[in-house]
Amino acid sequence: MTAGGEENSDRMSESRDFLNNLASELRQALPEDAARLRADLHKNLQTLAMAVSTRLNLVSREEYEVQVQLLARLRAHLEDLERQVAELERRLERTRESPPPKAG
Repeated sequence: MTAGGEENSDRMSESRDFLNNLASELRQALPEDAARLRADLHKNLQTLAMAVSTRLNLVSREEYEVQVQLLARLRAHLEDLERQVAELERRLERTRESPPPKAG
């Protein structure tokens, strides 16, 4: 598994754990005489938590920061390339404007 895959798996596990804990706390908050309702609710909340955690496309803060840095480097590189193209265009225009040397 790749590092990105492991991070994604870790995020899904963390999300699943959070949602399972939330479901458990909600289940425990119900009155004791509603044991069957509590069990059904817990089962349904667990199923919902699993479904939600698999649909979430989250990234860790660390991965986000890496992407921000990568984007900044790419932006700087693009600006350098744009400057180079502009300079080459200026040179090309100057060569077009100046008369060709006479053979002689």
